[in-house]
Formats: sequence, C-alpha cells, structure tokens
Amino acid sequence: MQTHQERHNREVVLLHISRQLEDIAKRVAQDVTHHAASSSVPAAVGFVLYFLRNAEGEPLKDTTLVRFGITIQEMEATAGFEKLAEACKARHLTARLEEHFYSQQPVFTRTYKVVIDGWS
Repeated sequence: MQTHQERHNREVVLLHISRQLEDIAKRVAQDVTHHAASSSVPAAVGFVLYFLRNAEGEPLKDTTLVRFGITIQEMEATAGFEKLAEACKARHLTARLEEHFYSQQPVFTRTYKVVIDGWS
C-alpha cells in the first residue's frame, strides 16, 4: 500500500508529464507546419518527435515511472495528453507515446517520446 507521500509524488510526476504534453499541444500546429515547410520534398510525409523530460530536465526514464507505478496508459489518460490528441485530431494528425531505447548500462533503460504524424 502506498503512503500518502508516495501517492503525492506519483501525482506530481503525472502532473509534470501532463503539463509537458499540454505545452506540446499548444505548439504542435506551428511545429508541424515548420517541419513540413522545411522538407525538400513537396507535400512531404513526416513526423515530429518530442522527448519527455523529468523535473530536472533529464530524459524521463522508465525507471522513474516504475518507481511510481505509472504506465503509458496512465500518461495517455492525463488532461495534457487529451488536449494534445484533440489538437492533433483537429489537424488530421495523430499523437502517440512510445518508449525509446536509451541505455543498456548499468541497466536496460528506456525513455519516452511523443510522436506526431499523419500529414501528407
């Protein structure tokens, strides 16, 4: 059973993730437009990646999420991800969270990225 402090810390981490996702939602249209315009291929098909960070600005690692019992599904259930998904849907884009291989030393570690794609 989690203590009050552990539950609080877990909620703080989820809120931090949600706020990052909300920030991405605010700028996704501009970033996609810029990315598509910078392509040398007309009407390029592409994607934009955003890596999630912890409170110290380091990559958000699976070791942190495991410590707090946070799953990708819970990150996708945050208000920030919902806003991001809505912003993408309005532009006929998709947003998803993916794990990204980070390191094998000292232990196998993954980080998390947001992938925005679906334009052509």
